[in-house]
Amino acid sequence: MRRHGLPGFSPTQGHIASAIPFLGHALDGLREGPLRRVLLLAKGSLFLGRMTQMADGLSVLLERNDS
Repeated sequence: MRRHGLPGFSPTQGHIASAIPFLGHALDGLREGPLRRVLLLAKGSLFLGRMTQMADGLSVLLERNDS
């Protein structure tokens, strides 16, 4: 946690929702902290993908507005 961990909680069954708990921390870091860019990446579930034959996943790039 000290070296690579991130604050926030992620439920074990939410593969796309796994990036959302960091969103508040990311916005704080972009507004008044040291962050310039944040990539929220959530991979799809291999188990659900095999069951439904559908792919899912999410990536969102947030950038600081310096103007």
